[in-house]
Parts: sequence; C-alpha cells; structure tokens
Amino acid sequence: MTEIKTSRVPEILCWNCGKMISAATSWKDKRPRPGDVSVCIYCGEVGMFDAFLALRRPTDDEIVMMAGDKDLLLAQEIAGKLRNLK
Repeated sequence: MTEIKTSRVPEILCWNCGKMISAATSWKDKRPRPGDVSVCIYCGEVGMFDAFLALRRPTDDEIVMMAGDKDLLLAQEIAGKLRNLK
C-alpha cells in the first residue's frame, strides 16, 4: 500500500494563480525534487519544481511529455474535488 506523504517546502508562489504554497503532497511517499511535477491545490495548474523547489511554468516539451499521464490526471481530479469542498 502506498502512503500519502505531505512535506513542507519553502513558501512558494504558484506561477499561475500567485497563491502561496508551503507544502507538497505525494502518494509516492517522497519529498519533491527539482524536475518533479506539481498540481496547484488552488487553481489546478501544473507546475514544475526548479532547483530551489519554486514552481515554474512547464516548457512546451514538458507539457507534451506529461499529456495523458494517469497520475497527473488523477492529481488534477483530486485537486478539483478539494477545491469544490470549500
């Protein structure tokens, strides 16, 4: 069984909506690393962790590479459901 793990990250801004983010949750039981994909809990946009664990906009090539990824789609679905609970 995979554990869900929430890790504190340096306070960062979502590159898309500008909301402050201070944690990252993963069901792969790991802390975020540079190059990892993230889904903003506030707006659902995909971001990439940079070398300082700040979020940046994915490049066009990264977007193509992520298209249809089942884990990413699930993360966006969960984030959307959580936003609708508010």
